Amino acid sequence: MDQNTIIYWQHDAGNTYLYGSKITYLDTNHVLFENELFPSGAKIHAWQSQGNYQAQRMSVQLPILRRDHSYRLYIDALAVPKKTLFVQVTFYDRYDTVIDQVIIKKQEQSFIYPKQAFWYEVALINAGLRSLDFYNIRIAEESESKDNWRAQDGLYLSHIKNTTPDATVLNIIFNEPVSGSMRYVPKNIVNELHDVMELTTSRISDTSYIHENDAKLFMDWCYQLNEQYEIRHINLIGYGSISNQAALYFANKFQYSTAYLTANAESTLPVNDSHEKNQYVIYDERNQNKSLLPNLPIDVTNRLQNVISYIKS
Repeated sequence: MDQNTIIYWQHDAGNTYLYGSKITYLDTNHVLFENELFPSGAKIHAWQSQGNYQAQRMSVQLPILRRDHSYRLYIDALAVPKKTLFVQVTFYDRYDTVIDQVIIKKQEQSFIYPKQAFWYEVALINAGLRSLDFYNIRIAEESESKDNWRAQDGLYLSHIKNTTPDATVLNIIFNEPVSGSMRYVPKNIVNELHDVMELTTSRISDTSYIHENDAKLFMDWCYQLNEQYEIRHINLIGYGSISNQAALYFANKFQYSTAYLTANAESTLPVNDSHEKNQYVIYDERNQNKSLLPNLPIDVTNRLQNVISYIKS
């Protein structure tokens, strides 16, 4: 399985520059760092792939990488002023000697884990910033980064997969967020569907996808798609508490759409009189009742239920 790990800034993980710093933990994946006096080039916060808990009360904070493999690092953060945050990746041998170092000045960049590396460190480096809104860092294998996803502010939308000529129905799967990694529907199962897109996020909260910024971004993307393709109907597919909520939310936003929700959705969805019954369909992810998807062909129904069963298992 491809490496795909999200790293958070937590108060009990990593080393933080504390002198004169104001640090506010706003959420699991949102930290506000403020310090106008600390020197340029200093480490703001650092994570290590090996720890010495007995000596330093430090546990492993980064994923183990394979030697001589290519990875891509993504940084989800906002520095003030702009372009005043760097990421430094330092590689060490078994004797704790530096053998290589990569400085990342963009939002994403590739690197190769050296053959001689025994452990590594990822550090946020000050380049003149006054404050930093930090969400997460993501490390993924380079192969995972070539699928042509749109990405902005932690939100990722795939291209349309398995397109069919003259298709007018678009299927969009909202991936259920999970802590510590990006969630995708496995490729071999997505390939069972036609005209399908995936939406996923690296930021986890109860309002993932429907937060004001996320919602506006996703709808803008959909309107752009509608200018390129003749989309007459959208099937919005959820399979957990957060993705169900998102599918239903956008079914209320798009005139010609239907939300497909898991069997326990009605007990977990917020009470809202604006949710019309004809805007959503409850389906059984255990493939026990095919009639719950009346608007889809039977073969697509079976495949979709297999997708949901696979993800929830």
